Amino acid sequence: MRADQRLWRTNDDRLVAEGDPDAATLAYTVGDDIAPRDEGKLPRSEGPAGEEKAARRPANKAADKPANKGV
Repeated sequence: MRADQRLWRTNDDRLVAEGDPDAATLAYTVGDDIAPRDEGKLPRSEGPAGEEKAARRPANKAADKPANKGV
C-alpha cells in the first residue's frame, strides 16, 4: 500500500494526516510504501479504497435538450 498524503506519527505511535495537532514526526510522504505494521494505524481517509471519495458524486452537468433540436 502506498501513501496518498503525508502521514505523521504521534507520540503514542498513531499515524495522522498532515495538520493534525498531535503530529510529532513525519512518517511517510506521498508515494512511500507503508510498512505492513503501520497499515492498521492509518487514518480513516487513508483506509480501504477511499470510501469518503467514493461517496461524493459529481453534480449532473448534462445540459437539457433544446426544444427545437433537429426538427
